[in-house]
Amino acid sequence: ATPPLLRLLVASLSTFLAVRGPKLKTLELGGLPLGQDLVSYVAPLTSVLSACSPNALHWLGLGNCRLGNRGLELLMIPLQKSLRALKALLLNDNNLSDVQLV
Repeated sequence: ATPPLLRLLVASLSTFLAVRGPKLKTLELGGLPLGQDLVSYVAPLTSVLSACSPNALHWLGLGNCRLGNRGLELLMIPLQKSLRALKALLLNDNNLSDVQLV
């Protein structure tokens, strides 16, 4: 079962990013257990990040989000295509084992 508060937070975050995404410079989500449910949490974030301006976001903090390889694989699609200005991507403590993903 998906914790209701986390689901609400992700929905709010998606709405916020849809409005502010083109101007957002920094996004810190460290510690949120996004990898707990990839479909409910990572998929909406992925679609919103795809819509961000390619020159806007410079910092994306995803440390300790329990992403795992599959979660990072889902996020790499918008990161590679849309976020060319990204200078920092924090991925610490996510149980990643596939170094080819980054």
